[in-house]
Amino acid sequence: MTEPRNSPYLQPLKLTNDLVVSATILRCNLALNKELRTLSTANKNRVLIALSYQIGEQLDSLAATNDL
Repeated sequence: MTEPRNSPYLQPLKLTNDLVVSATILRCNLALNKELRTLSTANKNRVLIALSYQIGEQLDSLAATNDL
């Protein structure tokens, strides 16, 4: 059963989803910063380039499945 668009459950659900996304971003950011502190500048660049590539791949995959 689907809830109507004006359901009282939609706002808490949206807030919950927003909090999950925010918490995930924060955890990733903290972990990345912790690990990058131990690397040389050249290695930081390598890691960040690899992450950029991986993010691009994920975005392409989402676009291909229309999940954006």
